[in-house]
Amino acid sequence: VFRHMFKGPSSVLVKDGEAITTRSGNAKLHNMLKVEAEHVAYTFVQCHFSISSRDKWQSTDGAYNYNDAYYRIIQAI
Repeated sequence: VFRHMFKGPSSVLVKDGEAITTRSGNAKLHNMLKVEAEHVAYTFVQCHFSISSRDKWQSTDGAYNYNDAYYRIIQAI
């Protein structure tokens, strides 16, 4: 999922080191040279939301708070 979000959907289908000829992914567009704690936390929050039953983004899902989760993951890393 992380690779899909930051390098682009087509990067998921190729092995590491292989060249792909599509547009630049978000990581390259934003000059992301390494994975930071914030990137991992963001990916987690997006994955959690995508498997939830919500169809619209909110900072909470019942008792689950995405903002708290994001910052706790950063602190844990």
